[in-house]
Amino acid sequence: MAKFTVSLLQELGYQTQSVTSAAVAIELLQERHSSVDVVLSDVVMPGMTGLELADVISERWPGLPVVLASGYSRALSLGSPRHPQLLKKSYAIDDLIKALNRALHR
Repeated sequence: MAKFTVSLLQELGYQTQSVTSAAVAIELLQERHSSVDVVLSDVVMPGMTGLELADVISERWPGLPVVLASGYSRALSLGSPRHPQLLKKSYAIDDLIKALNRALHR
């Protein structure tokens, strides 16, 4: 799903950077957070969850929007007011665009 989403976003004109884990995402953000407009992450990942990643981002880079995607209703119900952009899988392209736009314009 990640490769498909990255390809889709690139076709829509977004510049993307795909990473393999939350830890790698944090490393990348430490180096280049000023050039990142939004983070799109799955909620369920090995190691650190997307919600935990969003918490780290919120603490270290306040104002950097995060969109979390999940196919599991339990994971979606664990969302918090700090991370309102939750995208239910399997999402349509319009849903992805709307979630990104909401995150970028909040």
